[in-house]
Amino acid sequence: MHFLVANDNGNAEQDLVINGQRISAPNVFARVGKLVNLDELNPEYVLKHIHDNLIVSVEGVIYYVGAYALSSGQRCRSITVGVDNDKVSSDIVYVNTLAHIAGEAVAACYRESGAVPDTGDAIKVHVDMATAIPVSYYTKAKAAAFAEKFMHKQHKVTVYVGAKEYVVFIQFDFVKAIPEGVTAAHAFMHRPTLIHQSENLSAGKFKTLRVLHIAIGEGTTEFPITTGISFRPDFIMGSHNGNGHAIERVLAPFKRDFGLQSLTRQDFSRYLRDAAHKYHDAAISYFMPALEDEAEEILTMAEQVISRANNEVDVVAVYGGGSILMREALEKRLMAFCMRAKIELAYIDDPSDAVFLEAEGLNAFINSPLFQLLGDKARSGRERITEMAEKNVITKSVCFPRTAEFEEFVAKQKNFSRTICILVQQSIFQHGGKIVDVLEEYESVSRDIVFRRQISELSKTMEENEGGLFLVDENPTIPAEEEHQREEPTASQGDDSIPEGYQ
Repeated sequence: MHFLVANDNGNAEQDLVINGQRISAPNVFARVGKLVNLDELNPEYVLKHIHDNLIVSVEGVIYYVGAYALSSGQRCRSITVGVDNDKVSSDIVYVNTLAHIAGEAVAACYRESGAVPDTGDAIKVHVDMATAIPVSYYTKAKAAAFAEKFMHKQHKVTVYVGAKEYVVFIQFDFVKAIPEGVTAAHAFMHRPTLIHQSENLSAGKFKTLRVLHIAIGEGTTEFPITTGISFRPDFIMGSHNGNGHAIERVLAPFKRDFGLQSLTRQDFSRYLRDAAHKYHDAAISYFMPALEDEAEEILTMAEQVISRANNEVDVVAVYGGGSILMREALEKRLMAFCMRAKIELAYIDDPSDAVFLEAEGLNAFINSPLFQLLGDKARSGRERITEMAEKNVITKSVCFPRTAEFEEFVAKQKNFSRTICILVQQSIFQHGGKIVDVLEEYESVSRDIVFRRQISELSKTMEENEGGLFLVDENPTIPAEEEHQREEPTASQGDDSIPEGYQ
């Protein structure tokens, strides 16, 4: 069995797409010491609604997951807004992801056979997964660490369906984490009309569109700028703003005023969404002033990002679960700023699109040639490292600018590894056995050459300007004939198949 998993781990909801099937569940779990008697539960009903009735064991610990955890009366753990947004280390993200994949594997067996499957044989699942982490925490190292949590080991998960127990082994073949917010760029590429309702924007035109994303969640708001699906890792920003922060500020007074013994963020969120609930109107009245404060901070941050980009933005796209209730407080003021800066504002209208947009984008990403290319590149790299390790060979990545001279040089070498080895030996010999940083030494010598050249060129003018101040240009002009030798690699010189930010 093979799953393609798009996994959007929100502070409030976990939205997944597994082989094209949408799954939404509260991102909570409850640890339990032992199972209650599940004999009376109908296995078929549980299998048909597995993600709402998820009981699993991961690494010997029993968990109630998602909706079942909230309805169980057990003490639930959720992602605390503003505190544990670092989803790289979150056990909630880890456990719930494994639980939903394992639950879906058991349910898939049921759908394929049309009957409750036997529990004798373990179910084995291979997974390719695309996921995201908040922009405010994103680095390439953290993205790699997040992927490593799932890869390179087999995960054993037991799924409890009534009195039946199913053992599921999950093997992640490839996992790629990208910044939250950037994920939506893939959805826009797939459905460009999401941000251009008035015209039929083609995917080809979208590739050149500069989009500032304002992805408003429960605990964070992300502000990356993308061009098509490309993003610059040094130009992505995020803040600790969202609906969850507003809810946290009003929980205590709301609980006190209505005499409630316990009240979770998820409970209050449910009051806000359910117009028929007896606490709905009261919850709205407590919530909106706090939400307006969050909107004010988000607007300020958006203005700062646009200013930093020198207004070089074509569209501001606003979406995410937090954007729905915040619309009244945010849209008009943001529209006024965008009109002044000659930027189009695209506030996603459909609440279901706004909420599920990042998961949809991750699903588009995982089904794209880019994801396949990245997976193939990662797998070939792992195979090469393994092979080198087995041969006890020292390895280090080497990167050259893609210029004609470098391409010709590399192609000319019959044995590139042997060529590098000879150059290393030559360096050691020239320095009498001393090991040096060749790059540092070269740059030092180059600076001396440039300095001597400047002195030679300016010595004549020194005589003509006696008593004048002698200055060394920190950025000396490079002769035209030498300029091509100092060129930095451009985006076009890299792998054209891998956009900026995914390398």
